[in-house]
Amino acid sequence: MKEATQQAPVAQAGSQVILRATLRQPSIDKPRRRRRRGTENDEYNAFGRRIMRSWAKRAGTDLVLLGDFADAIGELDELLRAAVLQLREEPGHSWADIASVLGCSRQAAQQRFGGGER
Repeated sequence: MKEATQQAPVAQAGSQVILRATLRQPSIDKPRRRRRRGTENDEYNAFGRRIMRSWAKRAGTDLVLLGDFADAIGELDELLRAAVLQLREEPGHSWADIASVLGCSRQAAQQRFGGGER
C-alpha cells in the first residue's frame, strides 16, 4: 500500500501552483505490518452491545420491531453456533475451552452447539 507523504509542486500556471502527491514505497525487504490496537476488540464489542440494547429498547414500543428483533436474535444464535464450530475445527479448541468462555459447562456447550459431532 502506498502512502502519500508530501505534496510537491509540479508546475506553475500563472499564480496557481499545481501540486502532485509524491508517494513513498514500502521497503521491499521488510513486510509492512499492520498495527493492531489492544482495545480494538473491546471497543467493537461495546459498540455492538450498545446497538443491541438500543434495538431492544425500541422493540419494546413497536410490534413490528419486536418481530425484527426476534429474527435478529435467531440469526445471532446461528452465527454463534457457526463460530463455535469453527473454533472446534480450525484451531482445535476443546469443549472445555469454549464452555469456559461462554460461562457454561462442557456438556452444556457440547449439547447446544455440537449437533452431530462426536
